[in-house]
Amino acid sequence: MRFNQSQVLGFTGLSKEAMRHWKTALAPLSGRDGRSADFSLGELLALAALAEATRSLRIPISVITPVAEQFFKLVEEDVAAGRVPGPVSISGGQATRWQAAQSHEVQHATILIDFSLVTDNLRAGVGLPGRRRPRTQLELPL
Repeated sequence: MRFNQSQVLGFTGLSKEAMRHWKTALAPLSGRDGRSADFSLGELLALAALAEATRSLRIPISVITPVAEQFFKLVEEDVAAGRVPGPVSISGGQATRWQAAQSHEVQHATILIDFSLVTDNLRAGVGLPGRRRPRTQLELPL
């Protein structure tokens, strides 16, 4: 499944100007123009997650530039395997799959990008039901 640039802009909330800049800043997007650009599902999810991260954390995309290829590759691998991309950790000049056991080993500032919000928004945007969330019941004292 491929997405054109207007679909990507609509889903990610990026402006045309931001996308133009990101195409120069992010190696996996370089060389694409607005007319012929088409994006895979993995690229769409990666862009949406980065757009959310830059908005909510107020970081420039240049922070992601050094790890862009690793980041997009991790997302594409999960999508190719039929999985929702798992959380990705960006720390110390590397993008890696996040594992809870890593939390005590982190020695650098870390950006943790979770894809659950992005995938829920994509599902809602195309009219699919959301993920099934396990029901939890809180035991309240009487």
